[in-house]
Amino acid sequence: MKKFIFISFILSCFLIGCSAESEEDAKLITNKEYHKIEKGMSYEEVVEIVGSEGKADSKKSDNTVHYIWEGKAPNSFAAITFNKDKVIRKFEKGVASR
Repeated sequence: MKKFIFISFILSCFLIGCSAESEEDAKLITNKEYHKIEKGMSYEEVVEIVGSEGKADSKKSDNTVHYIWEGKAPNSFAAITFNKDKVIRKFEKGVASR
């Protein structure tokens, strides 16, 4: 009986590990998410699409902020510029091609 419980536990852990998205992957922006982002969206709307907050890269002024989301491919990223909490520009490197 103990052997059966142990094997069941190991099998359950294996299945959970295979099906769960890693925490690191959940923080990376995908091609699909990038293309959903449109000018005029708020930062909160972008965070909802991507599923994580971006890293504040720089502030040009009191109203303009650049945020960076890393992509899955090496050296890939999306940079979104907000002015008064609205998307005014977006740029990606290596995200849209994946």
